[in-house]
Amino acid sequence: MVVKQKRLLTPSVKMKWSRTEFLMFAFIFIHLHVVSSQTYNEAVTLLRNKTFFYEKSLRPVTNQSSTLIVNVRFDLVSIQAFDEVQESLTVIGGLTLTWTDDLMKWNPADYSGMVDIVSESGKFWTPYLILTNSVNKLDKVGESWQRIRFTHKGVAVVIQADTWSTMCKADVKYYPWDDHWCGFEFSSAAYGQNEMTLQPVSDAVSTQYYTESGTWELKGSDIHVRYENSSVLFRIHIARKPLFVLVNVVVPIIAMTFLNAMIFVIPADSGERISYSITVLLAIAVFLTLVGENLPKTSNPMPVFSFYLLAVLLISMVITFANIFSLRLYHHNNTGPVKGVFATLTKCVLHVNKCKKENKTVDRANASTKENKTGNKTNVNKLDLSTGYEIEDNSVYACRSCSFMNTDITWKEVSVTFDKICLVVFNILLVLAAFVFFMCVYTKKKKM
Repeated sequence: MVVKQKRLLTPSVKMKWSRTEFLMFAFIFIHLHVVSSQTYNEAVTLLRNKTFFYEKSLRPVTNQSSTLIVNVRFDLVSIQAFDEVQESLTVIGGLTLTWTDDLMKWNPADYSGMVDIVSESGKFWTPYLILTNSVNKLDKVGESWQRIRFTHKGVAVVIQADTWSTMCKADVKYYPWDDHWCGFEFSSAAYGQNEMTLQPVSDAVSTQYYTESGTWELKGSDIHVRYENSSVLFRIHIARKPLFVLVNVVVPIIAMTFLNAMIFVIPADSGERISYSITVLLAIAVFLTLVGENLPKTSNPMPVFSFYLLAVLLISMVITFANIFSLRLYHHNNTGPVKGVFATLTKCVLHVNKCKKENKTVDRANASTKENKTGNKTNVNKLDLSTGYEIEDNSVYACRSCSFMNTDITWKEVSVTFDKICLVVFNILLVLAAFVFFMCVYTKKKKM
């Protein structure tokens, strides 16, 4: 078998494999030669040749009377914090600047095919920009350690990433369903419009690397060129995610307000009504303080939620005064019959309550009478259930007398009646206040 295999290997086949191997090794040799030619020494030589007469304080254009065009792009990475009190927004972002440097052009053939190079930006000219609406001190955008990339055609690209803190007027009128427009304005501080102009590369802020915030939602963005292309304003539209405030502030306050109105259900003899009322009032005041600390100290615009809290606080104060007045009536020293407005009002309320109870009693009696009828049709002329009603032909008449009861009214009855009226009135006021607050927010969301 070995001999047969040797005979199959003709000289022509051997020559074919030799050519294939030769071409393969030649390709590898040329490829390694090209890659290994772009050495460290070549890069050092390129930088030395191009920076020997380089002056970074001058604009890198051959004709110094021409205008240098700088393309700008703002990448939003994340929203760090929005301080409503200080009216400031802090984000992490990157400002990408692109321009043409006439002094950094070269022929790739002179440097073994090297088409681009990266170095420290501090060695070269970079656009002198400042963040004009910065919360901190005004300083040049970017650091010298940040890298800059040059192509053989002279195109320079530098990414100046940093944590930006800018002033942003807070509009908390519809807190916690508020939204804000905040801007980052980058301006040329050293050059006029005939020397350098800024041109945005798009019409919106780039969100390619954006990470969603747990507190704020990014609604949109826009870009404005100002002051004859010497300043670019990047604006972002953010809206608060209201679930946290809704669960931890709004709902507890609404629950406590209705809990405060339930004080009139507690019996006056229990002795806990005053302490209960004061406790709820203090709790509402504490929530009002917490909300006030998280809002800007400005009167234009005032949050609708602050007006709602103020209304709730005033209603709670009136409830406390009404509770004190009710206890005063309940423990009145005068043992004689009550006369005047208090007596008239109490008799009206008691009369209405008594008529309701009697109507229910008569309805039950009519139902029982119909069930007991057998054989021929019978008429029941009158059915006296000692309730003041007359029943004739199974129909219920009104009370015998619509006049007030002729009985005397005590101060305890006046106090109990006053509690019933207050329970209804204050619950209506609290529902009305909450309805107005949510309607204002709903109207705002509908407009958006």
